Amino acid sequence: MYWNGHMSTAGWILSALWTVIIIALVVAGIVWLISALGNRENRGPTEEGSGASSREILDRRLASGELSVEQYKQLRETIGDPAPAASGTGPPRPASAPG
Repeated sequence: MYWNGHMSTAGWILSALWTVIIIALVVAGIVWLISALGNRENRGPTEEGSGASSREILDRRLASGELSVEQYKQLRETIGDPAPAASGTGPPRPASAPG
């Protein structure tokens, strides 16, 4: 590998390759660490009562199609939330919504 006190061409190539690999691993580790810390901070508070209410969750599930209207009504009764007086079939609609 040495020729008159200097590395051969293969030695230089391997040295450069290992340097690039080590730098790439360090950069990837830093990016992963920043990403993991960012995700932890964006989770929000975990205290009880600070998240969405059960009614809001039901409304969202009905809007996304996860629940039928009958399931929605049954679950609202289960959580003790009376049905809306206007339509009785789901969450209130915005004033700009057709129908």
